[in-house]
Amino acid sequence: MPAGSSDADIKDFVESYAVVLPQTTKFRTTLMERTYYELLRIYANELDKANALLITFGFSFGDSHILNITKKALKNPTLKLVAFAFNAADRDAFAAKFDSNNNVDIVAPPVGEEIGFQRFNELLREVLPQMEQDR
Repeated sequence: MPAGSSDADIKDFVESYAVVLPQTTKFRTTLMERTYYELLRIYANELDKANALLITFGFSFGDSHILNITKKALKNPTLKLVAFAFNAADRDAFAAKFDSNNNVDIVAPPVGEEIGFQRFNELLREVLPQMEQDR
């Protein structure tokens, strides 16, 4: 690189070649990236199983990798996603993200109310005993 190259020039150069720069964090970074990749692979594999059920609470699907994996998995007609929305704004965000999926249910509070962790647990307690009776 010529003297006086900007940080952007250096970054462009490094990204255009297969360069491994010596860094003290190289091992940790590689390990974390591999762990993240493995967790995403496990997540995708679980969603691909027949009659899978994914219940989410406190997760926005703001991570594009997880959102894309989830959307791809929702092509599996036996997968069911039940997303608990904290408030009406979250309900609207979920509806926009999953508008083309008929196997997504959004549980949301009335406008002006919220589903916090305590309310989430109460809702599950109301539903789970019924599930036991249906068996």
